[in-house]
Amino acid sequence: MNIAFFFPIGSGFKELERTGQGKRFEQAELSHYIKSFDKITLFSYIKESRIFPKKVTLLGNAKNIHRFIYTFLMPFIHTKKIKEADILRGSQLTSTIPCIVSKIIFGKKFVFNHAYDHAEFSKIKGDMLTALILNLWEKAAIRLADGVIAANPVLTRRVKRVNKNTIYLPNGVDLSLFKFKGRKSSKITRLLYVGRLEKQKNLENFLLAVKQLNKGHIEVLIIGEGSQKAKLKKLAKSLASKVVFLPFIENKRLLDYYYRADIFVLASLAEGSPKVMLEAQATGLPVVVNESFARNIVKNSRTGIFCRSDPKSIAYALEKLVENTRLRETIAQNARKEIEKSFDIKKIMQKEINFLKKTAYV
Repeated sequence: MNIAFFFPIGSGFKELERTGQGKRFEQAELSHYIKSFDKITLFSYIKESRIFPKKVTLLGNAKNIHRFIYTFLMPFIHTKKIKEADILRGSQLTSTIPCIVSKIIFGKKFVFNHAYDHAEFSKIKGDMLTALILNLWEKAAIRLADGVIAANPVLTRRVKRVNKNTIYLPNGVDLSLFKFKGRKSSKITRLLYVGRLEKQKNLENFLLAVKQLNKGHIEVLIIGEGSQKAKLKKLAKSLASKVVFLPFIENKRLLDYYYRADIFVLASLAEGSPKVMLEAQATGLPVVVNESFARNIVKNSRTGIFCRSDPKSIAYALEKLVENTRLRETIAQNARKEIEKSFDIKKIMQKEINFLKKTAYV
C-alpha cells in the first residue's frame, strides 16, 4: 500500500528542521509509515531535496512557485505520484487543498489531521478575514474528507457531527526517548516554556505573573521564536527574576532543558494537543496550564495545575508549585502514568495506520 503525505501550505521538511521538529517527524511518525507502507511520498512547498530511506521520496517545489498557486497545481505537477497512492494524508487543515483537488480529478481518498481550531487562532490575532476563510475551509474539508484524525475530544465531537469517519488521536510521545527523571530540590526554581512566541501563547501574561510573584529565586527559560519576541524581552527586563530566551532547539536536544527545569508553563489562550507539554510531562515536569484548553488533556489536578488566562491566576497556580516540591513530585509521577497510558506514540501511530488502511479500502 502506498501513501502520499502533504505538509501544511507553505511548509516542508526544512521548516520542520528549522523549528526543531525534523528528527521528531522522522523518528516518531515517518519510521512507523516505513514499517507499514510500501511507498511514502512527501509533498513539500519548499524548494528542497533530501535522501530518506529507500521507501521514501521527498518532492519539493522545484520551481519555487508561490505556495497559494502551488497548492492547486501540485496534483497536476505530480500526477503520477498522486495516482500511485492508495490514500492521501494531509498533515493539517491547510494541507487539504491538493487532497481535495486530487479527489475531484482523480477520485483519490484522503484523510487529514485536524490538530486545532485554525479559525480560533486567527481570531486571537485579530485577523477576522482569515478566520472567516479558515472556517469555510474547515467546513468544506471535513465534508469532503474520507476520514478525519482529530487531536482532542472537543474537535472530535464537533467533526463527527459532519463526518462519521472521525477518530480521536492526540499527539504522542516517544517514551523510549522522553524518559522520566526525578528532580533534586534546589534554591532556584526554573520555569520553562517551549513554542512559538505569538499572542495565542499568552506569554505576556505569563511574564506578568512571574513579576507578581517577585521572587529572585525563580528563573525563566523561554525557547522559541515569533513576532512577540522583542516585546517579551522588553517586559522581561522589568522582572526580579532572570529570564533567558533561546531560539528553537532540535527536539532531541530539548531533553536537557526539560531535565534542568522544575515547572513547565503553557498558559496559552488556545491549543490543540501540544506536543511539548506532553513531552515535558513524560520527563517528570509538573505543568501549569490554561484550563480553557487543558481539561481535554490534563485529566484533573492530579496531573497538572490549572490556571486561567490572567496574570493573577497564573501567578496563583505557579506559587502552588514553587512553594511545594512534594506536590511537584506527586503531579509529575501521576502525569507520567497518564502519558504512558494515553499518549504512547507507538500505540497512537499504529491506530493511525490501521485507520488509514481501513479508510483506503472501504
